Amino acid sequence: MLELIVRGQRNDEDALEQIIEGYQRRVAAMIRTLVHDDDWQDLCQQVFVKMVLGLSRLKNIETFESWLFTIARNSCFDHLRRRRAK
Repeated sequence: MLELIVRGQRNDEDALEQIIEGYQRRVAAMIRTLVHDDDWQDLCQQVFVKMVLGLSRLKNIETFESWLFTIARNSCFDHLRRRRAK
């Protein structure tokens, strides 16, 4: 997986697709658990867009998984805050 992350940092589309496929179910499960609404698919897409845009700035590739799930958690919390504000 570390090789895929390095390739993803260089914007290798194949590597990015493989990373997304590898984490898609776990990220989706986490998001569904936290938000409990139909917006979970949009949130998943947002998380992976943020991952792709930020991957080149990730300094320690060994922390990729925790970094990705932090993005997912923060996206969920932001979504819940916006929903509560309405």
